[in-house]
Amino acid sequence: MVIGERADNMSETKVQLKGTNALIAIVVLLGFFGYKYYSAQSTLATEGAEVLKFWLSGEYQSHAIDNFKSPDSKVGNPENIEKRALKILDAGKVKFLSLKARGASKDIIVRAEISVNGKPPEIGKVVRYFRMEHTMISGWYVHRETTAFAFYTKFW
Repeated sequence: MVIGERADNMSETKVQLKGTNALIAIVVLLGFFGYKYYSAQSTLATEGAEVLKFWLSGEYQSHAIDNFKSPDSKVGNPENIEKRALKILDAGKVKFLSLKARGASKDIIVRAEISVNGKPPEIGKVVRYFRMEHTMISGWYVHRETTAFAFYTKFW
C-alpha cells in the first residue's frame, strides 16, 4: 500500500451537512465551546481565585518566614517574635482588587491586582499575571507566573 493513494478495497465515508442539519450542527458546536468557555470564566471569581490566593499566600508567607530566620534579628526578645509571627500571618491575607482572564480552559492567562493585608505586597508587583488551567474534572490549576505581553496578546 502506497501512502497518498487510495486502494480500491477501502471504503470511503462522506458526511455532508446541508440546510437545517448544518445549522443544528453549528449551534451544537457553538453551544459546547461556549459552555466550556463560560464554565471556566464563571468559576474564576470563586474557585480560581481561591486556588490563586492559596498559591500567592504560600509565596508571601515563605518570604516572611525567610525574613523571620534572618541572622540580624533579635530572636530572644518575645515581643519581636510576636511581631514577626504576626507578620507571617498577615502575609497570608491576600485579596484581589481586580481579577481578569483571557483564553480558554486549557490555557488561561489571569491578570490579578493584589493587596496583602490591605497594602501592596512586599515582594513582587501589585499587578501580576499567571498562566492557569481549568478542567471540568479537576478544577483550577496554577502553572506559573507569566508576562503582561502574554495576557494582552491572548485572544482565545
